[in-house]
Amino acid sequence: MIKKFLTALIFIILSCSVVNAVVGHGSYVDTIIPGKWNIYGQGFCEKEFVRLELGLQGDMNLQTQRVEEISDDVKTLLLGSEEISRFLVDEKLKALTSYDINLKLDITGAGIKIWNENIPNGIRIPVLLPNFEPTANNPYVLPTITRNKLSYTLRFDSNSSGVLRIAGYVDVDVVGECEVKADCTIWRDGTPMPLQDSSTKSGCNLGINLVALALIFFGGIKFVWN
Repeated sequence: MIKKFLTALIFIILSCSVVNAVVGHGSYVDTIIPGKWNIYGQGFCEKEFVRLELGLQGDMNLQTQRVEEISDDVKTLLLGSEEISRFLVDEKLKALTSYDINLKLDITGAGIKIWNENIPNGIRIPVLLPNFEPTANNPYVLPTITRNKLSYTLRFDSNSSGVLRIAGYVDVDVVGECEVKADCTIWRDGTPMPLQDSSTKSGCNLGINLVALALIFFGGIKFVWN
């Protein structure tokens, strides 16, 4: 009997802690502004011993809702990477309910498109937004999603800018599986583009024509020109 009582007491204390953690957010600010966002960045695509510097560009659409507006069919929400019951959450708080991503990968400087991807919705469970506006020193990071051997991680450095990190493998016709890694700048449409992080550039400076290098790399692939 005492053991059951202690177990119930611990459960109540933990539940109250979660409620306080969520409901105690205080006055809400626009953590992330919904709508259209732009994507632009550089990275590399690698096959065996050849590495090409690549450009990525595209857009995404973010949708947010107050908890009270989310369908009753949704029983849990994400707080960080943990699932919690929506009934423990203040209904006035907001959650990110959807983001659609459209991406195109091309060879930098050559205008040759080699791959494109569409993610209709990268969110399976709505993600609660914090009560603070993200900054570079205190960013807000969404749980990583993986699709077709590629991982996508969204990091917000403000309510209208951040970074989309892409890492994994893509299948390119004729060539087969290639490794891709890139950090893309993201920013709210209609706002200035932030400075780019160049940490994922290939660093390859062979001093030869990019198109010739591409032909070596892809071995006669039929390119799609923009």
